[in-house]
Amino acid sequence: MDVKKTPLQKYFFNKINPNKLSFSFTWDDNFEAHIKWIAPVFESYQKRCTFFVNPGEPDYQELLWEKYAQLAKHGFDIGSHGYTHHHFSSLSDTTYAYQLTKSKKAIWETTGVTPIVFAFPHHDFTTQMLNKAKEIYFETRNTLHNTPRFSFKSDTTLSSVQKVIEYTIANKNSLVFSGHSISLNTEIQHYDGYQPIKLNLLEETLGIILEHEDISEICTFSQAALKEYICSNCNYTDTLFYIDSNQLTYLEQFGLTSKRIEELI
Repeated sequence: MDVKKTPLQKYFFNKINPNKLSFSFTWDDNFEAHIKWIAPVFESYQKRCTFFVNPGEPDYQELLWEKYAQLAKHGFDIGSHGYTHHHFSSLSDTTYAYQLTKSKKAIWETTGVTPIVFAFPHHDFTTQMLNKAKEIYFETRNTLHNTPRFSFKSDTTLSSVQKVIEYTIANKNSLVFSGHSISLNTEIQHYDGYQPIKLNLLEETLGIILEHEDISEICTFSQAALKEYICSNCNYTDTLFYIDSNQLTYLEQFGLTSKRIEELI
């Protein structure tokens, strides 16, 4: 009996390296510091990060959506953090499902980009909620294979960051950083956002990772998630990879069209 071969589509790695460990930086909620301070730091290093936003909150709708749209046009990753910033465990099945779908639609309508990744507000979820999120989004910050998360807090020290980076590299893992905001002041002010870190801590963290560029790279969370999928499911070399028609159909349901794949990879 003849076995029907599935057509393959070839793609080239241009922005990420399949052989390097991924370090991705994610920033939650809607803060002007994302636009004013965090994005420019990454631009100065010619790197990009991920912003997990709540498009149903007033600050996004009234002040920030156009600015996030501009960041998206410049290669920054916009993910969903829910439509509004609620504890998901307090919501009914219907309401949390609405939060997942409504936020995806609202981000697409305001930025022109379909978010493919999700992060639960307050890191609050059940297995059922996680499974539902994985039906709607390609990946969540809580499910990326073999990738631990380090959470920035206002009292995070450079030595603790250096230790986790060295441990991650020694164990040949990737790592996701999560944070909220940046403070430029000696004293943390209420308007700096939740648990802001000092600007120089972010710059020094990026510098430590860049010292290991031979084996690691800084990329967005969407890029890290897609790279993990490719390395686990596709035939690839140092320079290119192949996706068959069944895999592409699977990816397209999340907004990962051929064009989007090429933009990320």
